[in-house]
Amino acid sequence: MNPLIRSFRFVLVLSLIGSGFMLLSNLIYALTLPAMMEVFQSGAFSLPEQYQVALDMILSTPRSFYALSALLYALSLTGVILMWKLRMNGFHCYTLAQLLLLLLPLLFLGKDRLALGDIMLTLLFVCYYFFTLRRILALQQDGPQQEDDTDAMETHGAEDDESHTTD
Repeated sequence: MNPLIRSFRFVLVLSLIGSGFMLLSNLIYALTLPAMMEVFQSGAFSLPEQYQVALDMILSTPRSFYALSALLYALSLTGVILMWKLRMNGFHCYTLAQLLLLLLPLLFLGKDRLALGDIMLTLLFVCYYFFTLRRILALQQDGPQQEDDTDAMETHGAEDDESHTTD
């Protein structure tokens, strides 16, 4: 296997794991948020104080945020699967989902919940996928053409050799 495709697929596996995990976790939050709120507000279950801040943040986030996040991660996952099949429309699905996932916290939670690390990581993956997928697709288009040219040159060269030997 081509090393470029091997490295491309390795990074796709990372995105597959990340998008799959986030799809599952956001789906669980969207489905169980009301029940989680009841349990923690009733006092039937308590956490150590250091975890209480994170729990309060999760419980104060609107349920629609988690549902939309799950939907966008499903779109991201679809894009990853399509890119695995070397389809450029997979890149577009993935990129759209990732950009909307960056905007979602701004819309629901305010600008203080936007992380610079998320922006940088998203841009890194999107740029990597764009340049690598474009290069792989270009090599695939050039590959059969180069093989045809090589075959034609070998055939033409063989004819030249035969013509020289018969003279």
